[in-house]
Amino acid sequence: MIFAALVDFCAPGDEDILLIEGVGGAMVPLTERETVLDWIIALKTPTLVVAGSYLGAISHTLTTVAAMRDRGAAIGAIVVSESLENPVPLHETIETMQRFLGSIPVFAMQRTETPVIDEKLISIMTSI
Repeated sequence: MIFAALVDFCAPGDEDILLIEGVGGAMVPLTERETVLDWIIALKTPTLVVAGSYLGAISHTLTTVAAMRDRGAAIGAIVVSESLENPVPLHETIETMQRFLGSIPVFAMQRTETPVIDEKLISIMTSI
């Protein structure tokens, strides 16, 4: 009942862009039986996966994408948000992820005073 109410509340309507923030990852439990991934599947809308650039982020991201693909979730893009402490340069993390993710676009979000959003990412967000 709670899960159905959440899905109904978040269902896409007439918005130009509908952005729903998850809560910590695709496999985070929302109820006794449903996860964030179940929520994504129920909404039937492409997902923007946001990842970090910390040690282990590549594995976490690839595992999340594999789980999403296995369940038939549509992935619009991956955004790698630069972590405060990252032992590997951001561009190397992006390049490595892209090699394994195939056709899913991967974008960098550098940690700066005024973040800059790639125009291609904006285009993807407005088309999904």
